[in-house]
Amino acid sequence: ILHLTLGVDNGALGSRIPGVWLKPGTTQLYIRSGTTMEHDVGCDIHANHALELGKKHTIVFIVTEGPTHVVKIDGSKVCHFNPKSNDLVPNSPATQLWVGDKWYTSAVGKIGSIIYEPLP
Repeated sequence: ILHLTLGVDNGALGSRIPGVWLKPGTTQLYIRSGTTMEHDVGCDIHANHALELGKKHTIVFIVTEGPTHVVKIDGSKVCHFNPKSNDLVPNSPATQLWVGDKWYTSAVGKIGSIIYEPLP
């Protein structure tokens, strides 16, 4: 669905900062983020939190200091994870935002709005 990257997919610095996808053939989210030491940490949203077809959903991905990553769907926390490294990939003018992306088959859906607020 959304993939912030420094131009690479997986296994390299800046590959998923973060990335939010749907698991193929489902409405379950697959969420990954990277630090300077780990390039693919995250959580899989299980079937009991799958997105309901035909309904508008609000998905919030928050990175706080520590860093703790929190994912909320429609106001309810559905997962959180703490990478081993506290070093987030620095914000860069080279950061690309893909809505769908060139590495994976895109899902059919609509995105109403995207708000990105970098950490202070």
